[in-house]
Amino acid sequence: MELFVSKNTKNLAELNDALADVIKSVKKLDRNISLSIWDAIGRVVSEDVVCQKALPAFDNSAMDGYGVKVADSAKVVKIVGSVMAGDNPQNITLSSGEAVKIMTGAMVPSCVEAVVPFENASVNDDGTVVLPEYKNGANIRMKGEESNIGDILITKGTKLTPSHIGQMASQGKFVVTVCDKPRVAVLSSGNEIIEPWNRAEEYQIYNSNASTLIALCKEQNCSVEYIKIVNDGYEATLETIKLLKGYDLILTSGGISMGEADFVGKALLECGLAVVFKKVNIKPGKPTMFGYMGDTAVLALPGNPLSAIVNFYLFALPLIAKMQGATNHFPTYVNAKNKKSFKIKNARANVVLGTLLNGEFSVYKDYKYGSGMISPIASSNAFIVAGDGVEEIAEGESLKVVQLGSSLGSEFVDFVMQR
Repeated sequence: MELFVSKNTKNLAELNDALADVIKSVKKLDRNISLSIWDAIGRVVSEDVVCQKALPAFDNSAMDGYGVKVADSAKVVKIVGSVMAGDNPQNITLSSGEAVKIMTGAMVPSCVEAVVPFENASVNDDGTVVLPEYKNGANIRMKGEESNIGDILITKGTKLTPSHIGQMASQGKFVVTVCDKPRVAVLSSGNEIIEPWNRAEEYQIYNSNASTLIALCKEQNCSVEYIKIVNDGYEATLETIKLLKGYDLILTSGGISMGEADFVGKALLECGLAVVFKKVNIKPGKPTMFGYMGDTAVLALPGNPLSAIVNFYLFALPLIAKMQGATNHFPTYVNAKNKKSFKIKNARANVVLGTLLNGEFSVYKDYKYGSGMISPIASSNAFIVAGDGVEEIAEGESLKVVQLGSSLGSEFVDFVMQR
């Protein structure tokens, strides 16, 4: 791929600059596959889906009622037949003073000019029907009024929802071309972490990051491979990273801070990582590095669980979306009111976790939690980003709230609060 050159010349990138650099640098994968629509949910379509069969495909009744002529408005008519959904009514004819019963979704005979709902008419003892006043075309859904042949129903770059699946089925389209799944490698480092299927000693912690990152990637329709934990030694780290070939994205967690045993960042550079940024001016999650090894994007996340997961939502989610060719790949926010005031230690942009409910944002435990915790992210469904200079969020203050896992947008929006 063509080398991306960031305008950010400092090792420490501001959040918006870092996000912009990630999105600008990512290219769509050039691999597409054909899937049945039953297997395409959540995938990004690589072609425009065009209307092949008009919707509706024919003039049909919007109600259960009587098919009538306009000339018989407010008159008495006799019933001469019926049309059910699925019937071919081509042989039905109506004369003045006649009507047919017609069911919802049934094809409207060419002689019918309006449909009067059963409940709007009254039936005499002799079976004749007293009609109300009505207009031409009443309660008839016209052929093609929703979509005509040649209309684009689903645009290239759309992430398919169940509604899109139904839309394609309505066209008799059972196979669709989508972007192939990004191939992602997830790597964890740290002598102190142990896999959840093993028994941890008192001085060890279970590796929650890998499982969470794998789940997040699979949720975004990635093909994920977990790479064994790298021991905190430079040579072992270097050899493991050298073997990471054939991936579209490498996600690492841990080993990029300033500790004596943090070798991941150094090993990535040794393996030829072209750095876009080394750190982000954000709390938590400052030690976050992004770049490319050849065509492979590399996002090195912090080892602290909360920091790693938050920065996945901030950077990896848009990255993966654009990699799949999704038109919508920018984080979005909703406006909400702050439920209870809380203070912020002003050092850099702060990610504040909480819950969004009924238009109100409730901060998690008064913003008294650490980046090594798991419960804050597990108990939250949203976050805000308070920029430099924001030291307190007042009760009732208007906020820009980013929902975890919410739909992405087609344009960049600044969700960082400023004073």
